[in-house]
Amino acid sequence: VLNDCTNTIVEEVGRLGRLLDEFSQFARMPAINPVLTNLNSVVSDSIRFYGDMPENAELMMQFDYNIPEVMIDSDQTKRAFFNIIKNAIEAMQDGGKLIVKTRMVEDQADPNFDKCVEVVFSDTGVGMSSEAMGNLFTPHFSTKRGGAGLGLTIVKKIIDDQGGSIDVLSEEGNGTKFIIKIPISEELNC
Repeated sequence: VLNDCTNTIVEEVGRLGRLLDEFSQFARMPAINPVLTNLNSVVSDSIRFYGDMPENAELMMQFDYNIPEVMIDSDQTKRAFFNIIKNAIEAMQDGGKLIVKTRMVEDQADPNFDKCVEVVFSDTGVGMSSEAMGNLFTPHFSTKRGGAGLGLTIVKKIIDDQGGSIDVLSEEGNGTKFIIKIPISEELNC
């Protein structure tokens, strides 16, 4: 009976995985509609959209108000930033600090770009294991109980579709840092 039940569970999990894959293919992301946008406003709107911070979480915003506007889809970018903010706050259940920073980045040594606007989300939460880091953008991978594992996959797609890049640094017990670079021109890639 135990073997039969185990086999049934394994078959059902496989069936649900296939169903979720088919649903993901059916539910396509809307097309990116980039317009010249103030990135600081998009970050502020994403934070405002999240709502009230938990009492034990501190938010610090360090914006460079001299950064140029960038060609992005503000709605999609807000969605991506909101997801990162939500994950950061969830990783700080016992309290902590979320620092959101914008700045101009210049790197003449990299032939692919010379100037980008960088948005950094740094939290003091629980951090991630190397296994989680290796699967961070893998569809259906989640460290959260009941998580669908699509949030960060969608974040990466939104940033990639706009010619940007996303890097993540994390250490268990010491928090996580998401570094997003957005080109200041359509011709530049970060």
